[in-house]
Amino acid sequence: MAPPPGKGLLQTDSISLKLLEVGASTKKEFTHCLSLKYEKERYTPYSSFSGTFMLDLPIGEVFDAELYINGNFIHKGIVDTLQTEEKSGFKTLKITSRSHTSMMGQNEVTPGVLTNVSLVNLMSNYIAIPNVYFENLTATSNYIYIKEHSSLWEAVTNLCLKQYGTYPYVANVNTVRFTVPSNPKTVTLSRDNGNILSCGSFWDYTKAISHIHMANTEGTYNTFNQTDSLVTARNIIRHKHIAFDRQWLENPSKSLEYRLNFGVRGYRQKFVEYLGYNGEDLNDILNFEDIQNKKISRIQIEGGENGIKTRLSCYFDRYNNL
Repeated sequence: MAPPPGKGLLQTDSISLKLLEVGASTKKEFTHCLSLKYEKERYTPYSSFSGTFMLDLPIGEVFDAELYINGNFIHKGIVDTLQTEEKSGFKTLKITSRSHTSMMGQNEVTPGVLTNVSLVNLMSNYIAIPNVYFENLTATSNYIYIKEHSSLWEAVTNLCLKQYGTYPYVANVNTVRFTVPSNPKTVTLSRDNGNILSCGSFWDYTKAISHIHMANTEGTYNTFNQTDSLVTARNIIRHKHIAFDRQWLENPSKSLEYRLNFGVRGYRQKFVEYLGYNGEDLNDILNFEDIQNKKISRIQIEGGENGIKTRLSCYFDRYNNL
């Protein structure tokens, strides 16, 4: 029998936090982790973590954080918050961080029409964000339309939808990708190893849209309409109205289709939780009982001084594991 969650976690796990202080060239490393939560998800353009570590080195103002688990480099990002505290002679460091790709959603691209745009020139020529990388895709689209207050991530998403009919994601550490690597890692888990903590299914309709209506170029609403039968079949009714989307001038129905698809992102999931961490990344392949050859869509890691546990989820929606 596997131990219950939070009990008997692997003692061989290692967690390392490396922090770079302002003005310094050498990172300081903290390895005594008291608690940790990490997450990376298919539709979120960044990884994030929060953790508490023993403060056994003096630390000043830091601006860069790297996280390693069992020797796997899984996160490099900005420091959102950092707190040091001494209580009863015991010093701790508490940190929250999001990967550098999070800033793609916080930087606005100049509104207008971009022509002959590829992922390479979009990422290279508009807003430079340190430590953000991208797939070497040079194929161009005729145009993408940048609405007022649109972020760089929205621009990348629209380009990916136009070129591949799917959503982009962040792979490895801060690497924007449109495609799945031709040789993804395969992870096979088994109850025989005694490290399976739980498994199950999850359903989420909180974001689902049943009907979407779009105006035409003259501003007349309800000119373009679509209904999501998957959602209405479950007695969920949510109507949304939007102005004409110039991103899809040549095919307005695509704008409605993609919004409905995004509304049911991750609506059906299967997951397995196990002791340890094997270096999985998004879109790696998972095999466990009735999950066979399915792409990983979400990675959640928890743990601390007693070891760690990892929950891997596979989404079954319109962009994953079709």
